[in-house]
Amino acid sequence: LLENPLKTLGSLALGTAYYILFEYGYHRYLLHISWRIPILKKLYESHKNHHQSFHGNQLTSRDIAHHKGTVTQWHVFPILFLAHYFLFTRVFPNYFTFPFFLSITLNFTFFYQIAHHLAHIGDNIIDRFIIQKTILGPIRQRQINNHLIGHHRKRHKNLNFFPECVADRIFGTYEK
Repeated sequence: LLENPLKTLGSLALGTAYYILFEYGYHRYLLHISWRIPILKKLYESHKNHHQSFHGNQLTSRDIAHHKGTVTQWHVFPILFLAHYFLFTRVFPNYFTFPFFLSITLNFTFFYQIAHHLAHIGDNIIDRFIIQKTILGPIRQRQINNHLIGHHRKRHKNLNFFPECVADRIFGTYEK
């Protein structure tokens, strides 16, 4: 990693770009389309339940029952990770894969699992700290608004939870 910092930074950046595009496609095409294939149907149903728990003016809740489906089920990420890792290690050089997949893992963990869950909890201490005490406050507030207001009120808009809805802006599904 430290032998060639430029390659490492490039791999981290490409991992983030890949994550943004994958998250968008996964959300738009796997979670918002009703499928007949059992495993895909289960993903769709779980996500549909998430939207039923958080809709209209009910966009946040501290009731744990509402949060089922807010984060990805424990087995989905490892399966997708291993499938991608196997493919990428066959195609790309070794120096590329570790920082690339580190970036994907960090993005998934922080920008989706944790940040998405916190957005649906609402007034929580972590978001209050980020919004009120850090320079990331305006970005986090837009991320929350884009998701809760933009996506949960208009299901086919603001599908990318990554800050600033980067993929939505690219593919024309972004809405303020």
